[in-house]
Amino acid sequence: MAEDMHSSLLLQSPIPILVLSRELKVVLANRAFLDMSGYDESEVLGIVPPYPWWGHGEDDFPVLTLEDQKTLYMKGVSRLERRYLGKGGSSIWVELSVTPITGIDGIKSYLLSMVDVTGRRGSEGRDGDDPRLEALERAYAALQQELAERAEWEERLELEVARRTEELEKSKSFWEALFQESPEGIAFLDNRDRIIQVNGSFCRMFLCEADSVRGTSINDIVGKAPGIQIDAERMTRKLFSGEAFVYDTYRTRTDGTVMPVSIHASPFLFGDKTFAYCGYRDITERKRDEKRLRYHSTLQNLLSRVSYRFVFPSNDIDGSLKQALEDFGSFFRASHCNLIQFDPDGDMVRSIWWHEGPLNPDLGDIVENVSSRDIPWLWHRLQVDDIVMIGNEDAIPARACMERRLFELLGGGEAYVYPLFIRGELSGMISLIRSERDDSGSDKTTDFYVFSSIISAALERHEGERSIKANYEVLHRTFESSIKTMGDMLAVRDPYTARHQRNVAVLSDMISERLGIDEESRKGLRIAALVHDLGKIRVPAEILNKPGELSELEFEIIKEHPQLGEEILSNIEFPWPVATIVSQHHERLDGSGYPRHLGGGEILFEARILAVADVVEAMTSHRPYRAGLGLSAALDEIRRGRGFLYDPDAVGACLDVLEGRTDLDDLFADQI
Repeated sequence: MAEDMHSSLLLQSPIPILVLSRELKVVLANRAFLDMSGYDESEVLGIVPPYPWWGHGEDDFPVLTLEDQKTLYMKGVSRLERRYLGKGGSSIWVELSVTPITGIDGIKSYLLSMVDVTGRRGSEGRDGDDPRLEALERAYAALQQELAERAEWEERLELEVARRTEELEKSKSFWEALFQESPEGIAFLDNRDRIIQVNGSFCRMFLCEADSVRGTSINDIVGKAPGIQIDAERMTRKLFSGEAFVYDTYRTRTDGTVMPVSIHASPFLFGDKTFAYCGYRDITERKRDEKRLRYHSTLQNLLSRVSYRFVFPSNDIDGSLKQALEDFGSFFRASHCNLIQFDPDGDMVRSIWWHEGPLNPDLGDIVENVSSRDIPWLWHRLQVDDIVMIGNEDAIPARACMERRLFELLGGGEAYVYPLFIRGELSGMISLIRSERDDSGSDKTTDFYVFSSIISAALERHEGERSIKANYEVLHRTFESSIKTMGDMLAVRDPYTARHQRNVAVLSDMISERLGIDEESRKGLRIAALVHDLGKIRVPAEILNKPGELSELEFEIIKEHPQLGEEILSNIEFPWPVATIVSQHHERLDGSGYPRHLGGGEILFEARILAVADVVEAMTSHRPYRAGLGLSAALDEIRRGRGFLYDPDAVGACLDVLEGRTDLDDLFADQI
């Protein structure tokens, strides 16, 4: 529109005007020029230099080449007088001005304006120029300036509109791609709870097509099940009452299946209407992980409880075993759980059963009198395999008559039979029978194997205690073995801690020997070192084995283990202050340790030795949350803390023991 207006102004101007293209081709000639030159418009438009109206006399402006003409016009021409020839051959003197019209990309065209000065050049004796002509020139100059500014402004406006249009298109494409490619299922709703738009993830999540659900109520797509529909409608009312929320719940797919989702929804205003944004995230994997975590947490607590039950000597070992069988039978949803132990000749020593319902009388008669000789197939399998799994009767060969009879009396289902080893010899079995198959996908065999290992360790210890009563020397040796077993029980939940305790015991003994401590005191220190982290048996396994950095709360739980160890060990009558040494192995000379912030002479000397050995071994060994820091870093630590954190004599002895070493690879080869 602006371009048409400018063309009209030029065409109607009383001043002769030509507009040339960048190549100097005539693209516009107004009526004033045509009248002055006598040419028709068809004879002018489209021609290039040399123009027919240029004069060729001696006084005329020399005819330039096309390139020279462009160079001249690019610089602009102001009030150049030259002779033009009319179509009939008449001479016309004009005052020529050339204005280049530029755009963002350079010169677009040239505006040539002419003033007829033939009369002025032919008049003699006149004073000054014609005032009307001067006024006309000034008016035209102003018009030229305005036209040039308008042309430049239009060019910039056109480019700015194009740029902003392009940016708008890019932005639109970006947000559309972001919407469609978002991993979350997204739905936009109107104020009547109807779907305006959904993205690809929503369609894949709920098994639908975007076009088919547009205009449909959101709850007709994701909340069809009766129980879920009530919840979906409640959350919709909450949303359109103006409340945003993040919510874990369940929704239905279009095929009727139910899916756990996390919904984050928010209302928003657009104009004077309310709309809503709903984001859906499939949390099936997260729920599965949470279920596994709960399972393993419960299992670890159960293992800890069973392990703790066998820490202390008991006059009722069978009662403890039956309680353990009940705990694990209930946890694994078993119908029967039993332990049978044989003597070296294969005759029964004990038979302990737990079962949900009444025990079949025929089964009771058999298991009270069975020997290992009566079950040769099963007994052989236990000797060569870690576990025997029987899914149905067909898994038992026909020749194994007793085994098939027992499986029948137990009601079938699934049977898991674990070997019971005492002092390295197969001494019995622990069986778990499930009347229903386990379709959870979880591997229960490994978990129950840990349980059978605990029972084996408990029975082995019980047998050892009986032998100790008959012989003092056996009692003395088994005493330390029991302490090791107590430390090793922690390996069920935290293998690192059991290995760490044995290594610390070796290093503590070497330091105490270097200091000249008597053998009896060294023995007490060795035992304390072997169980100095026993309190960790009450710390959740997920904290002990956490690969990342501990939170403040988790570290506070860890810091309770010296006191917990003291509580456990204080019930045992040691000839040495083992419980006190264990409780003080994290105390420091300056009072900065824990759990009681003791300082200086309040800390037993054995505990000071144990503290140094504990720090060095812990820093050099690998942990779940970091790699070992190396012996050099460990020795630098005790050097820095010598005298105000760690006992100076213990540090000196440790440095002497480890002098010249670069690592501890072979130091613990012959562990206690």
